[in-house]
Amino acid sequence: MFKRLLDFLRFPLADQLLVIKAWLLLLWFDGLLRLLPYERVQQFAQARSVRSSPEDPLTAARRLHALIGIASRRFFQPMTCLRRSLVLQFLLSRRGIKGEMQFGAKLEQGTLIAHAWIELEGQPIGESLSHLNTLARLQKGGLHGRHVWDRES
Repeated sequence: MFKRLLDFLRFPLADQLLVIKAWLLLLWFDGLLRLLPYERVQQFAQARSVRSSPEDPLTAARRLHALIGIASRRFFQPMTCLRRSLVLQFLLSRRGIKGEMQFGAKLEQGTLIAHAWIELEGQPIGESLSHLNTLARLQKGGLHGRHVWDRES
């Protein structure tokens, strides 16, 4: 544990603060998902800021994804891909970067396995393409914007 703390303290101060912020946002989004419908939580995650990041959007997204991963591994309960993706989308939107929430699923030995991730400019952030290619992508559509299977995947 002490080694982990020393490793964390070697991060630049800005990254340390982002890990702490990500941890708090994981807690926040976990609570929101327990209390509100997903659509409301999604609207909050997409709240745009007028502030733009001087950093390249793809570089910023990858950096934030890594820092959120660190925060989620230090959480008192497992943080799902949906919660991590909502935090990433929120942090990107606060920097004026539009990340798109994506969903996919597959049936594995009779069990439905679902996954959520963020794409930026059509590129998945922090996700292996070999893993994503095993999923049928869910597309927004149908009645009231519910997700339906993309039959072409």
